[in-house]
Amino acid sequence: MEISELTILAIDDNRDNLTSLKAVVLDRLPGTRVLTALNGSQGLDLARTEDPDVILLDVVMPGLDGYTVCRKMKESERLKTIPILFLTALKTDRESRVRALEAGAEGFLSKPFDEVELTAQIRAMAKVKAANRHQRMEMEQLAGLVSERTRDLERELSVRRRAEEALRESEEKYRLLAETSRDIILLHDLDGRIVYVNQTGLDFTGLDRAEVIGRDIAAFIPPDQLESLKARQDQRTVGDERGRRYETEFVGREGRRITVDVHSTPIRREGRVTHFLIIGRDVTERKRAEEALSRVAREWQTTFDAANDAIWLLDKEQRIVRFNKVAERFFRCPEGTFAGKHCWEIVHGTTGPIPECPHRKMKANLRRATLELRIEDRWFEATVDPILDAAGAYSGSVHIFNDITERKKAEQERERLQAQFLQAQKMESVGRLAGGVAHDFNNMLSVILGYTDLALMKIDAGHLLFGDLREIRKAAGRSADLTRQLLAFARKQTIAPKALDLNETVSGMLKMLKRLIGEDIDLVWRPGPDLWTIRMDPSQIDQILANLCVNARDAIAGVGRVTIETENVVIDEDYSAALSGLVSGEYIRLMVSDNGCGMNKETIANVFEPFFTTKGAGRGTGLGLATVYGIARQNNGFVNVYSEPGQGAVFRLYLPRHAVEITSSPAKSQAEMIPRGRETILLVEDEPAILNMTARMLERLGYQVLAAVTPGEAEHLARTHPNGIHLLITDVVMPEMNGWELAQKLLTLRPGLHHLFMSGYTANVIAHHGVLDEGVKFIPKPFTMQALAAKVREALNSHGEKQA
Repeated sequence: MEISELTILAIDDNRDNLTSLKAVVLDRLPGTRVLTALNGSQGLDLARTEDPDVILLDVVMPGLDGYTVCRKMKESERLKTIPILFLTALKTDRESRVRALEAGAEGFLSKPFDEVELTAQIRAMAKVKAANRHQRMEMEQLAGLVSERTRDLERELSVRRRAEEALRESEEKYRLLAETSRDIILLHDLDGRIVYVNQTGLDFTGLDRAEVIGRDIAAFIPPDQLESLKARQDQRTVGDERGRRYETEFVGREGRRITVDVHSTPIRREGRVTHFLIIGRDVTERKRAEEALSRVAREWQTTFDAANDAIWLLDKEQRIVRFNKVAERFFRCPEGTFAGKHCWEIVHGTTGPIPECPHRKMKANLRRATLELRIEDRWFEATVDPILDAAGAYSGSVHIFNDITERKKAEQERERLQAQFLQAQKMESVGRLAGGVAHDFNNMLSVILGYTDLALMKIDAGHLLFGDLREIRKAAGRSADLTRQLLAFARKQTIAPKALDLNETVSGMLKMLKRLIGEDIDLVWRPGPDLWTIRMDPSQIDQILANLCVNARDAIAGVGRVTIETENVVIDEDYSAALSGLVSGEYIRLMVSDNGCGMNKETIANVFEPFFTTKGAGRGTGLGLATVYGIARQNNGFVNVYSEPGQGAVFRLYLPRHAVEITSSPAKSQAEMIPRGRETILLVEDEPAILNMTARMLERLGYQVLAAVTPGEAEHLARTHPNGIHLLITDVVMPEMNGWELAQKLLTLRPGLHHLFMSGYTANVIAHHGVLDEGVKFIPKPFTMQALAAKVREALNSHGEKQA
């Protein structure tokens, strides 16, 4: 959102206050639309109709006070996303601030307020509102897509149910046709034994089905017709597949003879004739029966082919008896090639049923069975329903194949998004844990490092305790490194980015990296030409390359090669979609590859997880690659890895292009690294051990120190100290008020007072997403005496720089 598009609603019962506030906003944010309301009710009405981006709200008002207005807005689904900033000259105490935050306000400023700070808060809250609006639009769009897909699935299910019902009706017609036909229908094998006879045939013979099944058909043929019958059958068994029609006579009960028009059809299994289907009818009824059979067949096939799903009819042995046109298209088989084949030959290309075949389950209980299967690039849901004869016995089955490819793709996409969401939640949880423990942990490390430095200054190198103190200092330093790595992964370490030439930065690290990986490993440096500028904290480049090179070194057994490359790349929308979290644009790609042992898919899936390591005990913390991941994300970049077992690994880090010229700064001399001074420093720290230790370090450096354990005590010293105070050194996170607020308050008492903030975790008080505000002087805990001396001197000498 452009600032000129902002709409701000100011609610205050004092017209003069509204006029003054409107003038300040328009002066600082030209083009902003400022609405005003003289009471809470009017403000609520304007908020509902105008949907402002930010609301500036007074506390004390007649009728509805500011707290009540704020609560009502936050209780409203429509208004609760609008950021609210309290502005008050009367209710400025801590209890009022707490009430404001409990009411749901996003900010609180006391009058008279700093115009710059007001403008900054408005900008920040406007961004929050814009983000909330964008998120709501995305959710509405997603809901629409889900609703549309649900309707599509319901339509598909409806069509499928209609097709299944039509199929069931058709099958019932088919069965009833045989049993209720006035024709004599029977099936006999090559030896002439009858294996099936319909009811009309039974009625004609006057026998029960059991008496007919298994008898020779010759028993029902007059003797003078047997020779011609045998000749026709012999001709059919040698390969003549045409249907035959002829007239003959049947002998029924009590010797009654009828002339019938016979249709004789050989039944083939695996290319050979196994049965003959005989259909005979009285000549007088032939015409009518033919017409009925033709009509029913056409209706059945039309219904069969109209289904959207592929449908097969199988016999008892799972051979395909009938199939529709969709089946030919789904399985890409030429017309007529299905019939007589087993279903597994077509679907799976096997010589027998697969273990999970749903047909087995269906036959066990004569109920529908279902299986999802993939055929080439398509997914199908196969259902198998039994076909029962008149006696309820299993006689075949119906296979229906529903193409569910799109549904499966949607499910896979849902699973992928769910996995990304769970991963983001996990990373955020670790980040919160890191921020929670870093402050106290770094405080304790500060005490250890500080007092160790002081102790080392008091004894000679040959002293009995000198070596022990050095080891304590090393251990504390390694602990501090672990905390910094955890904060780097969580994107909560405090950084001071600047424009960098990545080629120049990497070149300056090569000697250190060669020592790091050892003499047996060849380090190859391939800088890209005309490399664009990036904006990063140089120390983060050190962290990235050190961690990646150490990881590569540990993956190489003996002699090997590590290659570092840089190049400019442009990421388009299609490629950025594949790299989750990376937007399209111009990037500098930093690649670190090795020819080591490589990684399998399981390791790659967890490689950026904090505390995940494949190294042996004592060889790694599992934070190295997690640190690289956190640094990349903190700088709006991305990192991925490609590797295969035995083929080495390639880590690609994408860093956004920064279109600003690089300004070089003069190198510091060795003498400047440990400076001293005689100025007066006001030191504020709520942890007594750190307060005492830091005061002693500063006094050892020659400074006059005024120590305060609370912000209130610091304010008192600032008011009463008779001489000048040159520098405020304050912890960031403290009770009563934070370090930033204390600095602003003391500026009113001591204009021009320089500031130096210190903390183990800034909590976004002086940094946003871990990036220091321009001009802010900061030293992270734990720090050494040497680092403190340099930072103090830097803060005292920053005459022309922006003050906090």
